[in-house]
Amino acid sequence: MNLHLQIKKILLGLILILILFSCGKKDLPEEVVAEVGKTQITLDDFKRAYLPILLYSDKKESMASREEILNFLVDQAILANEARRLELDTIPTLDVLRRTGKKAAFTRILYRDWVKDKVPEISEDELRTAFKQSHTSLLVRHLFVPDQASALNMHQKLEAGVSWDSLALATFKEASLASSGGQLGWIKFGEMDPDFEKAAYELEPGERSTPVQTKFGWHIIQVDERSREVMLTEYDYSLQRSQLKRIIRERHEQHLADSVVNQLMADASLVFQPEIAPRVWTAIQEQVRNILNTEDIQESLTPELESFENKLDPILNEEMLSFSGTVWTVKDFLERLPEMNRQLMLSDLKKATAFLVRDEIIYNEGIKRQLENSPEVIGEVKDRENQFLANLYLRYQADNQPVSPDVIKGFYQKYSTNRYLAADSIYIYELSFQNQESALSVKPTLSPDFRNSAQAQENVFQINDLGWFQGARADRADYYHKLVNLPLHTILGPFERDQGYVLILATNRHRQPKPLEEVYETVRFDAQEDRNAKLRLSEVQRLSEKYAIRIDRAKLDSLNWRD
Repeated sequence: MNLHLQIKKILLGLILILILFSCGKKDLPEEVVAEVGKTQITLDDFKRAYLPILLYSDKKESMASREEILNFLVDQAILANEARRLELDTIPTLDVLRRTGKKAAFTRILYRDWVKDKVPEISEDELRTAFKQSHTSLLVRHLFVPDQASALNMHQKLEAGVSWDSLALATFKEASLASSGGQLGWIKFGEMDPDFEKAAYELEPGERSTPVQTKFGWHIIQVDERSREVMLTEYDYSLQRSQLKRIIRERHEQHLADSVVNQLMADASLVFQPEIAPRVWTAIQEQVRNILNTEDIQESLTPELESFENKLDPILNEEMLSFSGTVWTVKDFLERLPEMNRQLMLSDLKKATAFLVRDEIIYNEGIKRQLENSPEVIGEVKDRENQFLANLYLRYQADNQPVSPDVIKGFYQKYSTNRYLAADSIYIYELSFQNQESALSVKPTLSPDFRNSAQAQENVFQINDLGWFQGARADRADYYHKLVNLPLHTILGPFERDQGYVLILATNRHRQPKPLEEVYETVRFDAQEDRNAKLRLSEVQRLSEKYAIRIDRAKLDSLNWRD
């Protein structure tokens, strides 16, 4: 009887939950899939988060995947709302982030307008040619120089009888390319720069091209061999057609995008002031290296601007560059530094500055078209702001819970045997023979008990116990790398050595954790990440009680994500 009463209570509770949930669904606007307090998560918000996951990760489309991403957005809204309650949204970094979000959205919208919507339809001839080339392999070599004048000079030398190999030795710094005559190996359609491929496929074996320009520089190309698959059918073409169409379209898009950007920059007439710009780049180069080690470039650069300004105070108001009738002083440039491309900041500040100007031109075009009021832009900015504030709130909480040395040590002890292992150590034996014929005849007969074999007893070979190897050793430099990835007792050889021949094999293997002091920074980072994941979960659970949360899963279920 008690069991029946319990079941009735559970069913009654489930019915009440369903009634409440159903009422909550009706209250949500048509385009809203979830609500956290006063924060609404729309179907467009969900799509912006979900589609990149499907495109760029191994996650498959499913209701479970949809719910996982929606739950993530709900959790993020909870944390971002709490950050706003603590007035963490008043820091200057957010202004930079909002502007960067607008730039990204403007770029995407203008890309559709200038490039994506203007790519011509792919013709059947293009597809057929691509199909043939995808089944034709070329053995290719090249000579490469960065500029046209050098390429023309090199071509003239070839025409005058200078050997290809001597030019390769003089041209390439990389030893393998220099010694092989610039050999690139076998290539197929879709593997190389489109302009390089186009020129290569126009050549017959033994022919070489005139200088060819690609986005990397200038090439002279020679085809050594050509291999064709001859048994191709219309069915083969139908299977490959959509993939070829995608590759060709992507190439057309890239070519048109490059043309658009080049024209934008040409029209802008970007000019760097030769006395000022190099001084600025030199002054900030070393400091930028230190900043780039931090987790968030935008957050870390904002307070650093004051020190940059102090260092460059005598020239702050000097003109650094000009474009499209606009002048940037050194101060103007420093204010935009947090928006600069992170990867380029270390390698090429001049190029990074040019990219910054390019993005500014696109941003100004977006402002002129009033794109900042479009739902797509507003959504992009909101996404970035919520993500930033959620992470900022968690860091704010984490500062009160530092990862102590004891926690790091405990984390290492827990995971040392599967996260922080050194390379395999293997125990190697070397079997020495007087001649190659003897080694070849004995090799098939050897067993794991080779030490007690008749041949060993009869001194047909000598057993050299080389012991444990943790990597290459000076006395047997190549043994470790030959054996480390093979099953134990795999016999290799014979190899010529010390006026004789040897067979080698590994009979044992083990892996030891690296010492904590050797991987301390890695362990500290991993322990922090683990703490942050647990902190996120606990904070979401704690804070969710403060907010009315409603989710319309029926909308999620009926959503056609392909739209």
